[in-house]
Amino acid sequence: MTSVSAPSNIAKGGWLLRQWTKQNENPENTSILHRWKKSYVVFYTDGRLAYFDDEKTTVAEDVIDIPRDKAIILGPEYCKDVNPPTEKSHNFLFGVKTRSKSVYFCAENEDEL
Repeated sequence: MTSVSAPSNIAKGGWLLRQWTKQNENPENTSILHRWKKSYVVFYTDGRLAYFDDEKTTVAEDVIDIPRDKAIILGPEYCKDVNPPTEKSHNFLFGVKTRSKSVYFCAENEDEL
């Protein structure tokens, strides 16, 4: 858990479904531990991405510093091996890949991306 700064530097925030896998783990073979979970996701103007249990807390479940971690943002076309949540489209998936893990997000619709 990581405490994050005040909301003044938020570029975008909203509810998304989230799933993670360790590097070199096939997303198609994820176990029960990797089910999709609803999270409040915030992208900050400094390039950090954080996800929370709810939108009011300042303690994130995890923070990915995209520039520092040299993370790669994966668009829907690079998430074809990820099974989206039931009744959701691959078109609303994106991922963030670091050296140690990949975190996938799924929006309800295009406006939430």
